[in-house]
Amino acid sequence: MFSIFVYFNFELISYYIQITYYKLTSKNGYVINKSFKIFIPENFNVHGIDVSVHQSFIKWDEVTKMKVGHDSIDFVYIKATEGKTHKDIFFKKNWIESKKNDLIRGAYHFYLPYLDGKSQADNFIGSVTLEKGDLPPVLDIEKRGKKNYKSFLKELKIWLTLVEKHYGVKPIIYTNLKFYEEYLNTEKLEGYTFWIAHYYVQELNSDSKWMFWQHNDRGCVSGINSLVDFNIFKGSLADLKKMTVK
Repeated sequence: MFSIFVYFNFELISYYIQITYYKLTSKNGYVINKSFKIFIPENFNVHGIDVSVHQSFIKWDEVTKMKVGHDSIDFVYIKATEGKTHKDIFFKKNWIESKKNDLIRGAYHFYLPYLDGKSQADNFIGSVTLEKGDLPPVLDIEKRGKKNYKSFLKELKIWLTLVEKHYGVKPIIYTNLKFYEEYLNTEKLEGYTFWIAHYYVQELNSDSKWMFWQHNDRGCVSGINSLVDFNIFKGSLADLKKMTVK
């Protein structure tokens, strides 16, 4: 009982901190979705979440039924693998159930920079079968590691190249804004689409060629018993579908 009370109040405190922050920093007003319990950036119509083992069991039928005004969940990215051997224990269930409930789905790999790119690509390729209508694979890179910058980029490109060759579609790179600006804003990654994490702001001011923006990490969704990341797609639902595997 005590732990439930503390968890509830932590969510409530976080919620009001976000309200205060937006009131103090927003120049153009803000849009709050009281059901998702987060602020939704204005002028974007396509919303999605990303999930992993941290969300545990998900009732996907409840996720897809949750429509709040014009806002609903259109797509989901699901963690499949990490490093060269780890596989998310909920991936297969989430992968099957999300599609069964008519969500546009995609899979991502959490990249460990101290390991080589090939073995990590093999782990992902051996775990994920993409079908028509699925989103491109995502490489989640958030840590630099101790390799020199040249070797770091080389191994990263190996993963990207092998995965693209296997699936016939160019992967998307996920990272946070600071990491992008410090390590990934390079001509060596020219041509890749970026998915940028940057929380609790009204606009994503970045020169990256981003198409996805993870704007909040504290969303509430029916069918999910923990907080979840929220994302927007910079385009229409038709544009999103154009990116999927043919």
